[in-house]
Amino acid sequence: MQLDGLRAEASTGTLTQLAALQVGVAVSVGAAHNVTAHATSSAAVEAFQSVIVMSQEQMIALERDHRHHSEQFQQFESDMFTRIDALAAVNGVDVSGFHEKQRQLQAEYNEAKARGDLAGMLEADALRTNSLRVGLEHVGASPAEIDAAREQEEAAQQRYLDQTAIEARREAEQQGMSADAVKEHVAVAVAEADAGLEERKARYAEKTASKFEASFDKPKFAVTEATEADAPLPTPHDQQPTAEVQL
Repeated sequence: MQLDGLRAEASTGTLTQLAALQVGVAVSVGAAHNVTAHATSSAAVEAFQSVIVMSQEQMIALERDHRHHSEQFQQFESDMFTRIDALAAVNGVDVSGFHEKQRQLQAEYNEAKARGDLAGMLEADALRTNSLRVGLEHVGASPAEIDAAREQEEAAQQRYLDQTAIEARREAEQQGMSADAVKEHVAVAVAEADAGLEERKARYAEKTASKFEASFDKPKFAVTEATEADAPLPTPHDQQPTAEVQL
């Protein structure tokens, strides 16, 4: 895919300068303490490694890819609503709290889009994919459906962190920072975005679990786990129905 090609180009040659960068470790000594102060995930490290060595043309192309996937997400979410509602009806699960949360995140997405904030749009997408995966778990979806939803969630998170890295690098370079200062600025921005996203997901998971548990206390029917023979997890229209992460 286009994104894979961009990452491949970014990973050649100059990445030898980044050999010291492992999970939670910045490339420069000056950035190390800032990054490790956060629970930096492998997704955040990958965003830093890839974007810090991209050309301007590659960053623009990656942003175009991000916009494309964000537009696709609207239909994907609609398909997931249908699946979650169907399982909820069969298993007697109240999903009103789930739909309320999705409406809130949609409003957040719309506000970000109105102000031209691509990173904000992608953050909302990442949270919505997380919400969809949690919803599938609580209505009794099959393991295959949940795994596929988790991969979509990871892909959305990666897009958000990549975009954060792009915007942080652009900001630092426009301010005339040194090469090391640019790296530090990007590393810290990505780590903070990653930590903030995980914190928001954790808060949502806690609230959602309590709502779903309450609905499970008095189900209309016995909750039954969906089998893998049930309808497969829908995927955006131009993606193949595969378990591979689609970036």
